[in-house]
This record gives sequence, C-alpha cells and structure tokens, in this order.
Amino acid sequence: MQFRRWSGTDAGCFATYGLKPSFIGGGTAGYNWEFGKLVTGIEGEYGYLHLKGNGQLPFIGGTPCGSAANPCDVFFSTQAGNWFATITGRLGVTADTLNLQWLGGAHTLFYGKLGAAVSRVAVSEFSPGSAVTTAVPFSFSGAKNVWGLAAGGGVEWAFNQSWSLKAEYEYLGLRKTVAACGSLPPSAAGAGGPWCTQGGIGGVQSLKAGINYRFNSWPMAAQ
Repeated sequence: MQFRRWSGTDAGCFATYGLKPSFIGGGTAGYNWEFGKLVTGIEGEYGYLHLKGNGQLPFIGGTPCGSAANPCDVFFSTQAGNWFATITGRLGVTADTLNLQWLGGAHTLFYGKLGAAVSRVAVSEFSPGSAVTTAVPFSFSGAKNVWGLAAGGGVEWAFNQSWSLKAEYEYLGLRKTVAACGSLPPSAAGAGGPWCTQGGIGGVQSLKAGINYRFNSWPMAAQ
C-alpha cells in the first residue's frame, strides 16, 4: 500500500505499509427462491471489520531521513472498517445436481454471490514534533464511506428443516483512495500551503463460517 503527501510545489513522497489482519463478524438476512435444484436469492450483511496500519514518511523536505540528525518523524495511518455492509444476489445448485450425493445430496447447496459492499476508510498524517520538521506537533485526517464490489461463494448444509451451517469466502473490492488535507505549522519543513495525504486501500479477503435460521423450512432439507 502506498500513501502520498503533496502540496502545490511538492512532487510527492511515498510511504509503503500494509494493513494488519482483522477479526470479522456480523449477521445476515435475506430471502431465497427455489426452482427445482437451483436456488436464487438476495442477501444483506452487516458486521464488524477493523483493518489498521501505519508507516513513516522516508523523506523530510525531499531529503532522505533516518539518521540521528534527520530522524523520520512524520507518520501516516490508515484505518478501514469498524463496520461494513454488503447487498448481494445469490445463485446455487444442490450437491445431488452435481452428482455429489456423498456430500449431502439435496441438503447441501453450493453457491456464488455478487453485489456491492461499503465500509468506512480513514487516513491521517501526523508528527509528534521535533527540531527537524516542526517544534509544534501537527495532525490532520480525512474519512469517507467507500463503495466497491462484493463477490464470493460458499457451501451451505441444511441439517434440518429450519437450521443450516455455512462456510464462505467473500472478497470486498474496496479499491478506492481517500484524501486528508491540512496546514503545516509555520516552522515545519515545506510549510506555506495546504498539504494532503492520499491513501489507497486494496481488496479485503475474508473467510467466514455461520449458522442460519429459516422462518420457512428449506424445501431441500425435507427431501
């Protein structure tokens, strides 16, 4: 992941870092229609996701930093999540349709899903303050809700007419950038105009397991 800081006179400096893995959890609600051995439906999901990372700007005023005389004391931070939501369509076939009776026959559904995802992404730039950059600490940040693609697939097994277990892979294609702008203190290197931080987040991959309750019995489970 790369983050860029720029102003009207700065060509741009980059810091590269990644977001750490996160626990994901939440709930789903939806409706299914069955057409023979095919099942189609719509599903909404809302849950918790927290991805966070930070890095140092390797340049100060265009000069490489990292020495005792010129420490790297400007930092970037990015956070994605605290919540996420998806709305997807779902299409699946039963195991017996694929001649996989040993996997549960009509009780087991293999499915794919496709739709939209949204989550909150925030970026920031900050410095604790030093004689090199500025004696005054500074920070500024920005955030927005980011929309992208939701796609995945999984398997669901109905162990009775009302309850089923599922395992699922889902990709959240939140490939967007977020900008944060602010003013550096007058004593800062490169001060004299607005400075901005632009961060880009790539796709989020998730593996989930869950249990579903059906208000109407799943016809396949009764076969």
